[in-house]
Amino acid sequence: KSFAPESTSKKDGKFIMMFTVDDKAGALVKVLSVISEFGFNMQALRSRPVKEKAWQYYSYAEIEGDDASPRGIGMLYELKKQCETIKIVGHYSESEV
Repeated sequence: KSFAPESTSKKDGKFIMMFTVDDKAGALVKVLSVISEFGFNMQALRSRPVKEKAWQYYSYAEIEGDDASPRGIGMLYELKKQCETIKIVGHYSESEV
């Protein structure tokens, strides 16, 4: 499992997280439950196939909030248990859109 958060988070912004899960029933639902349990709101969820592995998908979630807050760090720690890979790929605020 990999975990590579960026240090440029924004309290009033959003972050984009990329992750993969095992190809088994309920794996994605567990990830979504963790995000919800920590009080984060997802704005979007997209999936793209992993070319090197059949039936494996990268998922991209756009999430409101600060991933570097204590709540965000706790969420990412729990997500590491559910995800094969996880990475914060970017941050932005409403004013940047």
